[in-house]
Amino acid sequence: MKKTKCAWCSKEILTYRLKEKNYCKEHYGFANTVRNGTYIKQVKAELDEITWNKNIAYLIGIVATDGTLRKDRNQIKITSKSKRYLTDLLYKIIIEFTGRDQDVNEVTAKFQGKEYTHYQLQFTSTPLYQFCLEIGLEPNKTYNLNKLAIPDEYFGDFLRGVIDGDGNYNLDKRR
Repeated sequence: MKKTKCAWCSKEILTYRLKEKNYCKEHYGFANTVRNGTYIKQVKAELDEITWNKNIAYLIGIVATDGTLRKDRNQIKITSKSKRYLTDLLYKIIIEFTGRDQDVNEVTAKFQGKEYTHYQLQFTSTPLYQFCLEIGLEPNKTYNLNKLAIPDEYFGDFLRGVIDGDGNYNLDKRR
């Protein structure tokens, strides 16, 4: 094995095969992201610990509805039809926790013979991923969403995230 440094965080690592850029386990996902042409840059330190606040409650609501925790990767992916929603709103919240500036990806998928365009914000954050697991979110939760441990004082912000993610609220004023 050979010693080298992670191209992302400069932590010393051991590898069998030296590449042009080598990444530690925590940052291996960045290598794929950068290789696929996505801009990503660490602009400030990532938070070591996630604590409840209005932004995290809102983000958890979004992840519970429009997001997914990637199994075995400490990666979170949020998908939306609206690029503006991901770039203007969520991006500012996510950079608060991850410290990373990155692109929103445009993805075209086929479903029943038709092409659909949507946007993805995909990021790796071990502290945020672990926080999600601790409160009850699970990887691949499409059909099974467990009860989530949301503090009462932040439930309104969580609900706002859920509604922005998948739902709506109508007041029928017909008489």
